[in-house]
Amino acid sequence: MIRRIGISTNVFDVNGAMAVSVSGETFETNSRESRRVTRTATLDGGASIYDTGFAASDNTINVVSATPDESIADFFSYLVKNYTSVNVSTPIGFYYAVPSKWELKNSLPVLILLISEQIV
Repeated sequence: MIRRIGISTNVFDVNGAMAVSVSGETFETNSRESRRVTRTATLDGGASIYDTGFAASDNTINVVSATPDESIADFFSYLVKNYTSVNVSTPIGFYYAVPSKWELKNSLPVLILLISEQIV
């Protein structure tokens, strides 16, 4: 099964949209969620828990391309250099995200997206 993630800029850009075929690693690394919780030890040997709940913006999407395609690497580089926010469509939701960085990992382009807001 081919899985894709859609990435587009928030404003019109001829070169600003791409559907990326992603590896299984993309979904393995993005299958984690966490809550905003802190735990502080108390003098009586217990703990004080401060829980502010779940926020989608605490998560990161690691987009790992399924193929070592130079055009995908160029697209990832273009986003990181030129945009502060992009739209991201995944099988589990639609997000606004910040393209934090991109890199080559085992010859595959990887884009790190910091979620700023979950839309759907």
